[in-house]
Amino acid sequence: FPAKPAPDGILYLLQRHAIPPKTAAMVGDREIDILSGRNAGIDGILFDPEASVSETQARYRIRTFSELLN
Repeated sequence: FPAKPAPDGILYLLQRHAIPPKTAAMVGDREIDILSGRNAGIDGILFDPEASVSETQARYRIRTFSELLN
């Protein structure tokens, strides 16, 4: 697949596993991960444990993975 932020890899996984984009989210620790998710039409969740990223296009930001349960 083309490199991120191209959505091809994510789109393949969504189709392969019959995951509706509205029920999926891309979790990543870099803005390129978030952009890749957005390009695939899914929400982005920035994993930022140190709260070091000042600007992001992610819809959500988490510091621990346990926050995903909320």
